[in-house]
Amino acid sequence: MIIGASFAGAKSMTGTSGGGFALMNEGLSLAGMVETPIVVYLGMRPVPATGLPTWTSQSDLLYAINAGHGEFPRVVLAPADPSECYHLTHQAFTLSQRFHIPVIILSDKYLAENFYSIENLPTLDPVPLSVTLPEVQTDTLYQRYQFSLTGVHPRTIPGMQGGEYIANSDEHNASGLVDETEANRSANNQRRIAKFYEISKQIPPPYVDGVGD
Repeated sequence: MIIGASFAGAKSMTGTSGGGFALMNEGLSLAGMVETPIVVYLGMRPVPATGLPTWTSQSDLLYAINAGHGEFPRVVLAPADPSECYHLTHQAFTLSQRFHIPVIILSDKYLAENFYSIENLPTLDPVPLSVTLPEVQTDTLYQRYQFSLTGVHPRTIPGMQGGEYIANSDEHNASGLVDETEANRSANNQRRIAKFYEISKQIPPPYVDGVGD
């Protein structure tokens, strides 16, 4: 649902825990393949399986980093307190829109299901929607997945004149049409992986707290 909403032009997010996230893995890979920005909040509980559904845990970090079949760029942000939840959720939408990727906000159940009051939180600027009106409007399909050095190419949404393309879960060419040739597969892998280098320049560094040693 959030992939469809994002494809149609909404900034979309869902929340879940480990079991629900497991059922979403194919969808996570789909978002990576069609390069549609989504945000997923993952509140960890003790696992495996249903585990201890009303208790808390911090055991899903490697799962969140590696979830989904195949390799595709994603970001995992782990807030430590309610203030960081506020700031990193804004960062999650910023990164997902900028790089057209899934972003996972990872927390434990205590942080996900408690009530807090925080004073003096700053007002953050709205996250711009990553949609671009095509410069040249033609009758051919839009080159949504055209090669770029950063791995990111402007995206359009349904209804934009000259912006029609196919969001295809198969390997595809620049317009989204199926293309299973070796050259196309190699070029698309390189383009998608190129996002990692650009993302690394944008993610916030870890915040270190405590005594000096």
